[in-house]
Amino acid sequence: GTLLNSANTVDSFNATNTGSGNIELTNTAAPLSITGISQAGGGDVIISNTGAITVGGATVTAGDLTLTASSTIGQSGAIAADLLTTSSAGGTLLNSANTGGAFRSTPTYTSNTAHDTAAANLGLHGITK
Repeated sequence: GTLLNSANTVDSFNATNTGSGNIELTNTAAPLSITGISQAGGGDVIISNTGAITVGGATVTAGDLTLTASSTIGQSGAIAADLLTTSSAGGTLLNSANTGGAFRSTPTYTSNTAHDTAAANLGLHGITK
C-alpha cells in the first residue's frame, strides 16, 4: 500500500497498487485533481483534502473508496468501487458512468449530492444531510 498521511500539498495525485494494503492521501491543495487510481491489491482508497477534489481520471479500486473534501467533490472520470463514501462541505456531483456496489454520502452545511451510475444495481447506504 501507499500511506501519505502527513502534511502533503499536491495539486494532482495518481497512484497504482497491485500489492496488499490501502492507498491513503491526506492533503491540503485547492483543488486536488485525482488523475487516476488503480487499486488492484484488495485494499481501500482513502483521500482527504482541505479544499475541493476533482476526479479527472478513471478511479478504479478493488475495495472501498472514501473521498473527503472541505469544499466540493466533482468528477469527469468514472469511478468503480465496492462502496463509494463521500463527505463534502460544498456539495458532491458525481455524474459520470460510475459502477460499484453501494454509495454513501454525508454533505455538510447546505450542500447537495448527486450521483449517476452505470451499475445495474446500486445499493444506497445512506445520504445524511
